[in-house]
Amino acid sequence: MTTLAQPVVSHLVTNRVVWTYQPDGWPRGLITGAENEKGFFIEHVVVFPGAPRGTLAAMVRAGLAEAWTRGYRSLGFYLPDAFPLRLRLDHLAQRLGFEPYARDMGEVFYILWHP
Repeated sequence: MTTLAQPVVSHLVTNRVVWTYQPDGWPRGLITGAENEKGFFIEHVVVFPGAPRGTLAAMVRAGLAEAWTRGYRSLGFYLPDAFPLRLRLDHLAQRLGFEPYARDMGEVFYILWHP
């Protein structure tokens, strides 16, 4: 009999938005988050294995367009310093207009205001 390993961390939430990116009818990734007041806080940005190079940037740009269409005034997210891709994602975020606005307990918080 095989015993399933217990998860190290479990995260269950309700009332979240999950947006699936499928530019050609096939899912390439997803963005999850939650509405807060008149903005949106991004929790996860996931590019699926096998997605073409450039999918992350294209997906995020499409997500920004969708957010502004839905009337959000701001978008926010955070990155832990220990995340292996933090510097690359910081560069992408700032290139897209996000600004780091706070640092707390090893995490950097970013915001982008509607243009």
